[in-house]
Amino acid sequence: MSAGSDPTTDGLSLVVGEGLGHRWWLGADPDDRRNAGLDLVEVVFAAGGVRRWSGWSDISVAAHSVNVARYVRLLGGTEAEIRTAAGHDLHEVLICDVPRPVKQWLRNQGSTGFDRLEDLTAAAFAHQFDWLWPHPEIVHLADSVICGVEATALGRDITGWGLPPVLPDFSWWRAPLGGASAAAALLELIPRSW
Repeated sequence: MSAGSDPTTDGLSLVVGEGLGHRWWLGADPDDRRNAGLDLVEVVFAAGGVRRWSGWSDISVAAHSVNVARYVRLLGGTEAEIRTAAGHDLHEVLICDVPRPVKQWLRNQGSTGFDRLEDLTAAAFAHQFDWLWPHPEIVHLADSVICGVEATALGRDITGWGLPPVLPDFSWWRAPLGGASAAAALLELIPRSW
């Protein structure tokens, strides 16, 4: 892909997977079958090692996703919404986790490139693994709540972030970074219909 090209037309090819054995094609067509070989189990275990908050936390993308799915379940979400919540950020194994304040700053500067990249990867994952796309509002709500829980646990003052409050009967689940426990818990939330 050349500098300045448009991933919606040119596509973006990434080498991913155990031993870098898969080539992930990101293009405008979610039906593109070049990605059919990407294995959800590999993706989930990779997410267990991807740190949230641009690497400045001991919270993995997998543990975050478990909590978002648990919160959607607490809110009375459907099985499809819970499954989607469990997978909502797994595309970050390709593009990393970028904190909301950074994304907002980029938008304020007039840059939408990262938003487009994130939408393309999230849509491709949702399509391949049979998650709802666009993600339903209940998933966005739960993601915002868990973002606030994580930020507070990391000692951040979230006053002014505009995040919804956490329900009092929610207990945050933590897993060691890089451990298999977050990946295993996440796989339990994503039925193997794929």
